[in-house]
Amino acid sequence: MEWAGWISLILMLCFVAYPARVRAVEKKVKRLERKVNGGTDMSKIFNDLVGKECIMKTDEGLSFAGSTSVKCQVLDVDDEWIKFSYMTKKEGKKIKIMRIDAIDSVDVVE
Repeated sequence: MEWAGWISLILMLCFVAYPARVRAVEKKVKRLERKVNGGTDMSKIFNDLVGKECIMKTDEGLSFAGSTSVKCQVLDVDDEWIKFSYMTKKEGKKIKIMRIDAIDSVDVVE
């Protein structure tokens, strides 16, 4: 019966990294889809926000001074990235570059 335990251990070790491989393949597929389609629809929407103030929310682990949302001004946008500036209490004005895919929602401040 020991051989069954060893086989189970080997199979488990082989599939431990499987979710990471799936995520890597999903990212590659998204990149290929962007190239085929000529960019994402989101980046076209964000192009209209350049120069406007908005509140961006994200859950990607990026915290803006202890929060997952930030009031910012969009500076520049391309197919995959967004460049924006925001104010912090300690450091003042900061400029950050983030992937568009990491943004959960955007509220435009009028």
